[in-house]
Amino acid sequence: MCSSQISFSDNPTAFLKELGDFVNQNKRPEVEQSFKTFSTKFLGAEAQDQTRMMNTCNALLALKLSAYPYFTDYIESINVLDGKNANNVSRFAQWNDVVDAVMKDGQNKKIEAVRYFLTFSKNFFSKNAIFSGGNNVTWSSDNNDYTFKYDKNTPSVEWQN
Repeated sequence: MCSSQISFSDNPTAFLKELGDFVNQNKRPEVEQSFKTFSTKFLGAEAQDQTRMMNTCNALLALKLSAYPYFTDYIESINVLDGKNANNVSRFAQWNDVVDAVMKDGQNKKIEAVRYFLTFSKNFFSKNAIFSGGNNVTWSSDNNDYTFKYDKNTPSVEWQN
């Protein structure tokens, strides 16, 4: 599909094909590999999580966001996101609800907020990084008992004891 795509199919098989065409239009090898991993996770996900992914991708597309970095950061976040928190709540569902809330936020800098949160998520899930800055400064956490929240137009991560 070209970048003028309006929406993705709500059929999981067609969705994967269309999303793959969209994110791989620039033929970046790292994106192609990332998409293969995502495809496997998507096909193995519960139907409700597949629906969440399809809805979020359609919302990203409705905002006219580009394949890179928006969709690739979303896909790469899902690729490294695993499990449930201590309360047996799906981390994906909780995190994806926050992604959706950031996109729906009425703030003027919505697109910047979406990019920041997706970049943060990719680094958080892959490196436990809370903050990555210049001069190789990274703050991280090894506490995996956390939840995602969205309150007062602000996404956050809360750690339990």
